[in-house]
Amino acid sequence: MYKQDKTDSNDINKAEAWKFIILVGVVSLFSDMTYEGAQSPSIDSLPLYRPIRTIGDIIKISG
Repeated sequence: MYKQDKTDSNDINKAEAWKFIILVGVVSLFSDMTYEGAQSPSIDSLPLYRPIRTIGDIIKISG
């Protein structure tokens, strides 16, 4: 009977460990999305949203 109780507590500990691992992964995912989103340029600075007026604009866009 003691062995049965010990096995049940190990299963609970494994379940809690998996929940913690998944939680850390989700938090890491959202923090990475926030970091990458903050690094991206704003929509106004993207050349695709500005009209192309001269050949210099085309050269600037193409790099």
